[in-house]
Amino acid sequence: MTFLRPEALWALALLVPFSVLEAASVLRGGKLARRFAPGDEAELCREAWVRKRILRAAAGAWTWVFTVAALAGPSWGFRPTSGAPTAVEAALVLDVSNSMLSRDLPPSRLSSARDFARALVRSRPEVSYSVTAFKGGAVLLSPVTDSPEALDQALEWTVPSAISAPGTSVSEGIRTALEGFSPDPGRARWIILFSDGNDLAGNAAQALRELRDRGVRLVAVGCGGTDPAPALDETGAPVLYPDGKPVRTALKAEVLRAWARDTEGQYLDLADPAALRILADALDARPGHPVSRPAPRPADRTGSAALMALLGAAARALLGLPFLPRRKSRRAAAGLLALTILTGCSDPRLRVLEGNRRMIRGQYQDAVTAYLAVGEEAGEGIVALNLATAYSRMGEGAAADPLFALAQSSVRPEVAAAAYHNQGIRLFEAARFEEAARAFVNALRLVPQDIETKRALELARAAASSSRLSRTSQRQASSIGEGGRDEVLLSLLRKAESGWFRPPAPASSDTGGPDH
Repeated sequence: MTFLRPEALWALALLVPFSVLEAASVLRGGKLARRFAPGDEAELCREAWVRKRILRAAAGAWTWVFTVAALAGPSWGFRPTSGAPTAVEAALVLDVSNSMLSRDLPPSRLSSARDFARALVRSRPEVSYSVTAFKGGAVLLSPVTDSPEALDQALEWTVPSAISAPGTSVSEGIRTALEGFSPDPGRARWIILFSDGNDLAGNAAQALRELRDRGVRLVAVGCGGTDPAPALDETGAPVLYPDGKPVRTALKAEVLRAWARDTEGQYLDLADPAALRILADALDARPGHPVSRPAPRPADRTGSAALMALLGAAARALLGLPFLPRRKSRRAAAGLLALTILTGCSDPRLRVLEGNRRMIRGQYQDAVTAYLAVGEEAGEGIVALNLATAYSRMGEGAAADPLFALAQSSVRPEVAAAAYHNQGIRLFEAARFEEAARAFVNALRLVPQDIETKRALELARAAASSSRLSRTSQRQASSIGEGGRDEVLLSLLRKAESGWFRPPAPASSDTGGPDH
C-alpha cells in the first residue's frame, strides 16, 4: 500500500487523546448510569450503557482512521489501461567528472557519450527525455521534454565546469534524474547512465533501492577501455595525485553490470557497435512490439476509505441515540444519509478538489472530466487555469491556450499570474522560448516576488539567446572561458546548482584528493 500524501497519516496520533477521553467518559458514565437507574436494574443499566459507549468509541476511532486514510490518498494493486501501449520516459544521466575526459574512447569518453545520447534521441523521437549531469553534485539540465532542440542544448552543458563539487557521486545523479520525470504514474521509466563506473562516493546502493521501489530500470552504458587512461581537466592537462603522480582510470564494467542487474536493467558498452540498436529496441513501446505492454496504474482506493469512514460515522451517530430507532426511523435515517451524500457530492468545490487529486496522480483525462462538470468559467478563473494546465500536460496546446487566456483575465492576481506562468512552461517545452519569456514577464508583473517565475524567465531568455546564435552562426568548438560557450547559460547552471533546482549536496569526505 502506498499513499499520495503520507504526511497526513500523522493525524492518527490524535487517536491517543481520543482514547483517553473516551475511556474516562466510559468510567464516569457507568457510575452515573448505576446511580440514576432503579435499584434492581442498576447493574444491568450500567452494563448496557458501558457496552453501548464502548461501541460508539470504537466507531469513532474507525471513522477517524479511515478519514485520515482517505485524506492521505491510499492506493494498492495496479490497474492496467485498456490495451494502450506504455509511454516511455528516459533520463539521460551523464558523468561529467574529469575521468570522463580520458581519450581512450576518441575524442573522449564524455564526447562519445554525448554523441551516443544524441543518436538515441534521433532514433526514438517518440520517447520523452530529460538530461542530468553529475560529478560530486548533480544538476537537472532539462526536465522531461519532447523538444530535440532543448535536449541538444542541455547536452551541450554537460561539462565538468558546470558543477563545482569535486569527485563522483552516482547516487546524486540518480536522485536528481528522478526529479525530472513527469508525475504520470502510468509510464515506463528508464535511467540511462553514461559513466566509467568510478564512483568515488561509494553510496550508489541506496539510490538503486529507490529505483527499484519506483519501478525505474537502469541501463548502464560503460564509457572507456579496460586499460587505465590518464584523467584530464578541461584544459587537457593531466589530473595529479598529491604526490604528483597522474590519475589513471579504467572502465569498471562489473560495477556497472551489478547496478543494472539490481534494477532488472541491462549493461551496454559504448564501444559496442550494436549498443545503440539494443537500447533503441528496449525503449520501443509501439503496439505489437515485444517490449510494449499495457501501462499499469496504481489503483486509487480513496473512495473505499471514504466509504468506510462514512459507515463508521453513521454507526457512531446511531449509537449516540438515547433509544434504538424503530423500523420507520431506520428508513428515515437511511434516506437522510443518502440525501446528505448526494447533496454533498454535487458541491462544485468537491468536484474541483477531485479534479486536483486526479491531476496530482497524472490522471489528466479524469481531471478534465471533473473540471468540465463544474464549468470552465467558475471559481474566478481557477477552473479555467486547472483545465488549461491539464490540457497542457496532455499535449493539447490548442485547447489549453484559450483557457489560459480566460484565466489570465481573472480578478485575482495570483490566479492570472499562475496562468501566465503555466502557459510559459508549455511554450518553453515546445521550444518557443521568446514567447515563453513574454509569458513569464507578464506573470512577474502581477506577482513580482515569485522566485520560480524569475528562474523560468532567466532560463527562457538564455535558451532564446542560444537559439538565435545557433541560427545565425555556425557553432564552433572551444573550451570554457575562450568565448565559445554562452557564459549566461553557465551562470544559470551555477545558480541552479546552488539551490534553484535542488539543495546542493554537502561535500562527501569520501571524495577527497584530486577531482576525477
